[in-house]
Amino acid sequence: MSERAFVFEVGVRRAGRWTVEGMRERQDDAIANARDILARGGCEAVRVVRGRIVDGHFLTGNAVFEAARPERGEDAARVGDLDERGAWCDAPAGIYGARSRRAIGQLLRQFLDRLGITPTELLHNIRFARRLEDEGMLMGAALHRAARARAEETGAPHAECVRALEGILAAAWKRATEARADRRHPVPGHDGLDALAERARHRAEDEAGRAFVARHGIARVLEGEPTMLARLALVLGWAGAASDPEAMARVDELVADCLASPEVLREVLGGQQDFAAALLATIDMARGREPPPPPRPAPWYPDLARFLAAQEAPETRAVLMARVRRELAGPRALARGDATAEAAALARVAEALRDDSCGAYAGGSGTVVAMVRRWQRLDRPGGFGDLVVPEGGPAARFRALALAETEIRGEMRRRAVATLLLEALRETPAANRAALRTLENTIRNANLMDEARERILHELSAAG
Repeated sequence: MSERAFVFEVGVRRAGRWTVEGMRERQDDAIANARDILARGGCEAVRVVRGRIVDGHFLTGNAVFEAARPERGEDAARVGDLDERGAWCDAPAGIYGARSRRAIGQLLRQFLDRLGITPTELLHNIRFARRLEDEGMLMGAALHRAARARAEETGAPHAECVRALEGILAAAWKRATEARADRRHPVPGHDGLDALAERARHRAEDEAGRAFVARHGIARVLEGEPTMLARLALVLGWAGAASDPEAMARVDELVADCLASPEVLREVLGGQQDFAAALLATIDMARGREPPPPPRPAPWYPDLARFLAAQEAPETRAVLMARVRRELAGPRALARGDATAEAAALARVAEALRDDSCGAYAGGSGTVVAMVRRWQRLDRPGGFGDLVVPEGGPAARFRALALAETEIRGEMRRRAVATLLLEALRETPAANRAALRTLENTIRNANLMDEARERILHELSAAG
C-alpha cells in the first residue's frame, strides 16, 4: 500500500499529556513539523503516528518518528554559535562547499565531536545523518538558527529560508542514501586517493559530481576510524602518496574539517606556554609559515607540517584563520599577568597578522574588530587607541572610516583602518562603488601605509 493511503498524526507531549497537533498527508512533512515544534521548545516530546482515516475516525498504526527533549542533566549536544559569513547556499550543490561545512561545524560542533566525525561525513554518510535526526530537537534548532541568520542578512522571510534549507538538506540526504545503496561505489583502497580520483572521473563528468563520488567513498572508509584524530592521521597518510589535484583538494577539505574541532587543534598545537603562543602558532600555519614544533608533537605532526609546506591548502588555512578570529573575540586572556603583559601579547599577535602586500592585517575585519575591542578593554594609550569601528552597510562604513580617519597615528591603527576600508570596499556592490570615488582625494591624503593607499585607490578606480 502506498504512503498516500495513510495519514500522519503529529502528537505533542506537554506536562505528561499527549495531544494531537495536526495531521499531514506526507510522512516527511509530518516529521519536519514535529522537529520544528520540538526545536521551538515548550514541550517534552513529539511523535508521528501513521494511520488511516475510516468513517471519519483516525485508526492508529505505528509510530514512525519519536523524539524528546533531553532531561535536565543529560549530556545532550547543543547548537553552537554561527559566525561564518556568506555560508548560505541557494542550491543543493552548495551545501558541500567550504563555507557551508564550516557553518555546519560551528552549529553542530558538540554533536560532531561526540561522534568523532567531520561535516563531510555527515553530508555524505546517511548513517550519521540518521543519527542527527535521532537527536530530535538538535537538527531543527540548527536549521532554524541558520535560516534566521540568512533572514537577518537579506531581509527574506524566516519561514521562506527554513523551507529552502529543508529542501536542500532533503536533497543531500536523498543523494547520500542512493550512494550508500550503490554497491559499486568506489572507495579508497591501497592505491590511495589518486586512484580514487581517477575512478571518480569515470563515474561523473562534471567537477561537482566527481567530488561527491570521492567524498562519499572517503566517508565510507573514515567510518571505520574511532576518533577525529585517527581520521586526521589517515587523511595525512593519504596526502603523502597523492599528487592528483582533485585528490589533494579532498585532503584539504578533510584536514580543514578536522582542524575546525578545537579538541583536534589543541592536539596539533601541543602544550604551549600561554594562549598567545598557541594563537601565534596557529597564525603561522594559516599564513604558510612554519611554526616552532610544539613541545609534545603528535606522531602525525610531521605529516601535517609537510602538507602545509607543500600545498596551498586554502580551506585548511581559512579554518585556522577563522579559529584565530574566533578566539581573539573570546574572553580568554592572551598572557598571564597584568594589563602590560596582555598588551604586549596582543601586539605580538598583531605583528604576526601583518600583511605587507597591502599594508593591512590578514584575517579581515572580524579579526581587526576583535583586536580593537581587546585593546580597548585594557584602557591603554597607543595601539588601536580609540578607533571607532563603524556599523551599517559596506558603503556607509567605507565613507565613515575615510572621513573620520584622515590623521591616523600609529602603525597598528593604520593597518586596522586599512583592513576595514578594504573589506568595506570589496563588500560594496559594484553599482554602488562609483559613488565612493568622490573620496579618492581623502584616501590619497590619509596617513595610511603606502601599500594600503595604493591598493585602495586602485580598487576605487577599477569601480568605474
